[in-house]
Amino acid sequence: MKKVLFLVFAGLVFYSCNTNPPTSPESISYPAGKIIVTTTINFETIHSPAEKIVLLEDFANVSCVPCVTSDKIIESFLNGTYANKIAVVKFPTNFPSPNDPFYLANSNVCDSRMQYYNIIFAPTLIVDGILRPAATDSVAVKERINERLIAAAPFYITVEKSYQDSSLIVNINVRPVTLTGINLNDLVLNTIITENDIEFDEAPGSNGEKVFYNVLRKVLPDENGISFSALPDTTFEWQTDLLSNWNQANIHVVAYVQNVQTKEVLQTGSDY
Repeated sequence: MKKVLFLVFAGLVFYSCNTNPPTSPESISYPAGKIIVTTTINFETIHSPAEKIVLLEDFANVSCVPCVTSDKIIESFLNGTYANKIAVVKFPTNFPSPNDPFYLANSNVCDSRMQYYNIIFAPTLIVDGILRPAATDSVAVKERINERLIAAAPFYITVEKSYQDSSLIVNINVRPVTLTGINLNDLVLNTIITENDIEFDEAPGSNGEKVFYNVLRKVLPDENGISFSALPDTTFEWQTDLLSNWNQANIHVVAYVQNVQTKEVLQTGSDY
C-alpha cells in the first residue's frame, strides 16, 4: 500500500458581508489565520462503486451580460436538483472587461486554465472537462450533467473541513475504486479554494451583478496540480498568505482528479 500525504498551509482571511474589489484602494488585505489542507492519496483499491460527482467549470466575467443567466442556472442546480451531485468553480476571464477584479486577483491561474481549454468567450461552461453545453441553456446543461452522472467513477474523493481557533482544517482523501485501464502518468489532482456569496455594495462590472458564487480564490499547490506520475512516498508543505477580506464562513474546497491528455475529470470531491 502506498500513501502520499500533502500538507498545505495558506492564510485564512476574514471580511464583512460586503467585499471591495481586491484591487481597489478601499480594500486593505493582510494575512489573518491559516488554512491547513492535508491530502492523502492511497493507491489500495476499494473495489466498491463510488458515487460520481460532476465538476462544472464556469468561465465568466463581471461585465458579461449572458453570465447573469448562466450564474442563475448553475446556482439553481447546485442548491436544488443537483445538490451534492455537482461541484462548481468560477474562473474569471479578462473579457469582455479586462478589469474584472477577480481576474486581476488570479490572472496567472485564470490565463492557464483558459489556455488549457482554449476559452475564447464568456460565459463558457465546461462539464467534467470534456462537455461544453450552451451556458445559458438550462436544458442543455442538465443533459450534460446527467450524462456524466452515470459515468463510472474510478476514485473516491472526500473533502472534510473543520475550524480550530483561527485555522480552517481541511482533510482530502483520494482512493481508487479500480486502476484497471488507468494510466497514472496522465493524472493530476487539482485542489481549489473558492469563496461563495461575495457581495459588493456596487456592481464591479457592467452586467449589474453584485453577488458572486463559487469564485476561484486559490489553487494549491499551483495551477499545474499534483502529478500522479511524480508522487513520492513523502510529505509536502506549501505556505502562502491569503487576503484578509475573504469570508471564513464562505470558503469551500474542491478537489478533482483529471486526465491531462483527454481533459476528462474522472472524479470530484468538495465540502459542500
